[in-house]
Amino acid sequence: MVDDETWQEEKSGGPLNIRRINEAEGLIEPFYNRHLSTLEKWRIDDGNAHGLEVENPVVTGTQVSWQHAPKHGPALRMQRRFDETIDLSGYDRLLFHATLPRNSRLQLRADTDVGERVLDCKSTGGEKREYTLELGDAKSLEGVTIELHIERNEPAAAHLGWLGLQNSERLEELLDYLNRFDARWRGYLKHPDCEPAFKPQFGLFITEEELTDLRKRHADYVEENGKSPLADIREWAMSQIPEEMVQEGSGGDGRHLRDREINLYSVTSRMANAAIAALVLEDAKLLRRTARLAMAVAMTENWHPNFYSILPGSAHDRRAFNQSKIVEGLSVIFDAAGKLMTDHARDYLIRRIAHDGVNWITYNAWRYDYIHHMNQLAWFSDGWFAGYGVLSRNMPRVLPYADLAQRMLHESMAGVILPDGGYEEGGAYFATVVGHGGEGLYYYSRMTEKPLSDVTPDAFQRTADFAEVIRSFDDGQDIVPFADSWGRFGRSAGAFMAALLPDSAWVSIYRKSIEGANPFPTSPMEMVLQQQIPEQGPPPRPFVHMSTMGLTSSTRKLEGEWVKLLVVSNIANASHNHEDKGSFVLEFAGQTFAADPGQIGYDHPQSSLMKHAERHNMLLPTGLDDRPAPTREVGVVPEAEGDEMSFRATMNLTPRWKGIYRKWQRTFESPSPDRLTIIDDYELTQGDGVKFIWSTFLPVDIDREAGEVIITGERGRVELEVPEDCSVRVDEFTMPDGPPQRRVLFNYPRTAGKIAVKVSFNIV
Repeated sequence: MVDDETWQEEKSGGPLNIRRINEAEGLIEPFYNRHLSTLEKWRIDDGNAHGLEVENPVVTGTQVSWQHAPKHGPALRMQRRFDETIDLSGYDRLLFHATLPRNSRLQLRADTDVGERVLDCKSTGGEKREYTLELGDAKSLEGVTIELHIERNEPAAAHLGWLGLQNSERLEELLDYLNRFDARWRGYLKHPDCEPAFKPQFGLFITEEELTDLRKRHADYVEENGKSPLADIREWAMSQIPEEMVQEGSGGDGRHLRDREINLYSVTSRMANAAIAALVLEDAKLLRRTARLAMAVAMTENWHPNFYSILPGSAHDRRAFNQSKIVEGLSVIFDAAGKLMTDHARDYLIRRIAHDGVNWITYNAWRYDYIHHMNQLAWFSDGWFAGYGVLSRNMPRVLPYADLAQRMLHESMAGVILPDGGYEEGGAYFATVVGHGGEGLYYYSRMTEKPLSDVTPDAFQRTADFAEVIRSFDDGQDIVPFADSWGRFGRSAGAFMAALLPDSAWVSIYRKSIEGANPFPTSPMEMVLQQQIPEQGPPPRPFVHMSTMGLTSSTRKLEGEWVKLLVVSNIANASHNHEDKGSFVLEFAGQTFAADPGQIGYDHPQSSLMKHAERHNMLLPTGLDDRPAPTREVGVVPEAEGDEMSFRATMNLTPRWKGIYRKWQRTFESPSPDRLTIIDDYELTQGDGVKFIWSTFLPVDIDREAGEVIITGERGRVELEVPEDCSVRVDEFTMPDGPPQRRVLFNYPRTAGKIAVKVSFNIV
């Protein structure tokens, strides 16, 4: 007996030939969709010699990566002969949607009934793009070949999005149809002579009293500085032409962004800030510009990032990231500029906010249990509750559903905080929880007139240690990046935490985030909470140890400069983490001397490589056929102690490297702020030696005569003593932006032993 799935496969011969995207385009290979992709039918040339890996479709699409350049030929060659030729009637272009690495070359070949068509071009260098191959008068497509040729001998990766077909004439007709609105918006906006009252309709995002206070703060700033802190947002907003923003989709997710799509969700968010600015400035032209944008967003039928979530026959979706930001932005504009809209426009906005915004967010909250146990439910909540707030003022029956959503958010936010106050996904993702989630709670408190403290989980009260550990003393960042993180915490997130815990390092993190920036609030929540935040936080604590998350930090002074050492670990199976347990970050004299590369945007294929152990300050075996990587199933908590003078930490990393290390014990000894020794006591199960990796973005010199590696900053210098019997070299990894990641490599050709790297610190 044949089961249904097998029968369907035999009956249909696989996925449909062409799936309609719109009247001008069709999809023939969705590499991004694990259910619909036919990746298994592509013949991929063997690339074991250069470490080629091809992963099944993930969020970014099919991911291709390699460890170094091949000796000859392309890094990737994949070919597909179609079971049935594809009818090209009505199409004249083949589209290949992909993100290709810098210094690479694409060869795209199409076998057609009239011969081979070839596209040979350089990549756009880390950007998601559509590569277009003109098919001319071809009537059928028989096969496709994709080749990637690379120029640099270093690890690299690519994301394969999809293959599709396009009719260039019909596309022009589609784009002309979208571009059918003018600035007047007859029937939707009141006459341009309509003079606004410059006060909010509902007072959900800012009340009249708060607006009066904000106008006074603005006037004081102008008097002191001679210019408006809102000038930049006004200039940006007035440069936008909202009617040109009407699109097929809202864009926004760089992993899937099409060439002609825009980040409408981020534009909407910025224009919402402009709507509040218009009320402060009492600027009728600016307020009307924001109302026009609201109409353009409302007329964009698909609020998903692109066609992926509305493709016929596909259940794929990108959750509710876009819908949340769009609904929040529209809701703020609705409150600020709604009186410029006709009743018909207001009714249409309410329907779209309810049906295509709040409804979709709620579907995600019901559909996906995992989002309740990480950052995503919080991430969606600012739009969720902003939308509920506006709807509650027009549809009173909404409130019980808002109460239910608040309970879900409260439980989610309380549940993701670890017993020691840490957050397993790292500092930047904690910022999304308290930034978006905090705004969601803030909007709910405004909607229901409940104090913010009453609707905020008590678990946040125990996060002071986490703030102290991730607080950065690098002049260029707020927090120390590790895991999928970066060096900025975010103003709204910082404001929420600093107002909640005014005696903690959250205040220092928030205040640092606005140093050198426009100090005027950038969001409705920050506008209110900023007044509650002290001007400075408490002094740094010299030693913090988090017993659940396993983070340990030492912060001491050397001749007036801070020395901060963060030892990295985490619980088992932590999400958004890297292969970095046992790694460390060292800050000194305002710069990072031993760096964690953190993370870059997921739309860049190199983001997957940032997770690898070789990108971190680790001890790795050499001589293995495969890239060494630890298991995620084991957590590590170091034993540590420290004070204003000394610091010591030790951790047994052996269980994380089962089958590779028979023993690996790493110890940090620092009897004073000017000295540190990192000791690795190890025994390999496989491999022919080890390499100690010290990663930095600062200039590195090797003094072979003195046996030292010197890393030089602007105010400090760090010297590493080359361990006995070790050779030393420095290599580089290209970064998408900024200086390369430099790796100091101490190579020790022993399968067992002890390496002690001695570090000294000097003020320059």
